[in-house]
Amino acid sequence: EESADEEEERRRREEERRTMVSHGDLEDLAPAFVLSTSQIIAEWIAGGPTFRGLCLKPEGVLFDSPSLQIGVKTQYSKAAGRVMFFYGNRAPVPLKNFSITLSPSTSLAFQLKPIKGILEAGEQAQQLLNFVCLQEFALPPELIVSFTLPSHQPGIPDQEIEHKLRLPICLTKFVTPKQNVTAAQFIHLWKNSQGNDYVERASLMGGEVGGGMGGAMVGMPFFEYSAVFKMILGKVFDVNEIKMIFKNCLHLDIVDGVDSTPSSVVAVGECWTQSNPVCTPVFVRLQTREEMQLFRMTVRGHTNDTAWGIGISLMAAIGELETVQDQS
Repeated sequence: EESADEEEERRRREEERRTMVSHGDLEDLAPAFVLSTSQIIAEWIAGGPTFRGLCLKPEGVLFDSPSLQIGVKTQYSKAAGRVMFFYGNRAPVPLKNFSITLSPSTSLAFQLKPIKGILEAGEQAQQLLNFVCLQEFALPPELIVSFTLPSHQPGIPDQEIEHKLRLPICLTKFVTPKQNVTAAQFIHLWKNSQGNDYVERASLMGGEVGGGMGGAMVGMPFFEYSAVFKMILGKVFDVNEIKMIFKNCLHLDIVDGVDSTPSSVVAVGECWTQSNPVCTPVFVRLQTREEMQLFRMTVRGHTNDTAWGIGISLMAAIGELETVQDQS
């Protein structure tokens, strides 16, 4: 015989399944973005598939043109990270006035090593960027690369070139898996991370309820980001493949046994920032409607930027950002 809590959770899951929108419903939904989320998603789209792909792996080519190639190799440890840039001059002439700058950020503190102002033909140069995550963020920073490309042809002026590139420094890079959370613990934490009375209820949890996470949650409000979106066009995801993306790319630990639907994925992680004395929890639930090629995602974190940053990274990994319908 199920307990009152188990019965309540079963009813909640049934209600969530009933409210999963159909394909037709998705087409009829009016855009529900608040301005900030729509702008953030638009910037993620504008960043291009190369940027979004590098958000899921530690190294690769960020930019490639006839005159310049830029590769990146990244490392992270809790709230700190570093990127080694590799600049390769592919032009037959030197790149003069070579300059690298970063977009201003209140969420990341940067320390960019200097680089010389000329890149000879065929030369490759390296530049190290160290940074610390000060607070949660949803929009990755930009790298601005500018240089002069000499023409060496009479009557044709030199070209002043500037490239603005979205850097694959996203919030999931500062997340680590929260391991050994049981289904019962997750359900308790999930139920106690919603509503305006969360602060009062959280104080009753104690340190052991969340498998060591409860102490970090006491007195902490939570924000939710929920969205419906389509799968990547032409892609059929196996649930095990999605779990691997959660674990290896988004650095979240899977919690089995929470949802009875086999295609649902539930995960938990810890977000590290310099502004918080302890890491803060992140909860993710993903439901799949395979026959309609739809996902329904809910993310909870202790700031809006936490929920948005993790949620948009997840949607970019497995879905089409152009189809996102905000359900928050």
